[in-house]
Amino acid sequence: MSRRVSTPQNRVELSSVSVVRLKRGGATFEVAAYPSKVADFRRGVETDLDEVLQIVSVFSNVSKGVLAPKKSVAKAFPKAATEDVCREILKAGSVQVSAREREAKAEQLAKDISNLVASLVVDAKTGARLPPDSVARLLRDDVGFAPQTTRSAKQQALDV
Repeated sequence: MSRRVSTPQNRVELSSVSVVRLKRGGATFEVAAYPSKVADFRRGVETDLDEVLQIVSVFSNVSKGVLAPKKSVAKAFPKAATEDVCREILKAGSVQVSAREREAKAEQLAKDISNLVASLVVDAKTGARLPPDSVARLLRDDVGFAPQTTRSAKQQALDV
């Protein structure tokens, strides 16, 4: 006798989700948004909530799927509709960045720094420029350089 296990039909899988979190009135409110669209919304490029949010709902915990109680939402955001509350959370809330996104950003920053340093450095014997891969390896292995995500690539390249 074979039993098939499946997920409930009313369950929504949130793939590639960014959680935007805002604390107000002693409670935490979250929305589930598409990672690339949050920055576009904050710059004013994207204005449609359906394009930015995966679900137009206010959560107290997105990962568990727990909706925020209506009383606490009404207390923190008086006389505001759900769409207005979502807009406020998107504008003022903090974006939770996944480990993969942080890692990709750090790799890109390290690559930018090594390219900038390679454009500034010349081999003393030959007078030729060093390749960026060699500069990256030297910075990482010999110097022990680790990029800081809070500073720009140009600032860090000039400090090296």
